[in-house]
Amino acid sequence: QMNSGYSMRAIANLENFISEHPGPESEQARFLLAECHYNLQEFDKALVEYMAYIQTYPEGAWIEMAKFRFVSLRETKGK
Repeated sequence: QMNSGYSMRAIANLENFISEHPGPESEQARFLLAECHYNLQEFDKALVEYMAYIQTYPEGAWIEMAKFRFVSLRETKGK
């Protein structure tokens, strides 16, 4: 489990990077942002970020993991 203070700083840094670099160079940052929310158990935010990754980078390096996490979280929320 990630340290929450560390994760909150990481989230802020990743969000800044994504807003300053909206193109392909932010692919990894977008995925890591979703992962940070997931690790903090902020599942609604994680769902939003995984969906953003899937929509923005359908051929991305982390697409399979993003889809897996997204589907898993959706199924968990549905129960």
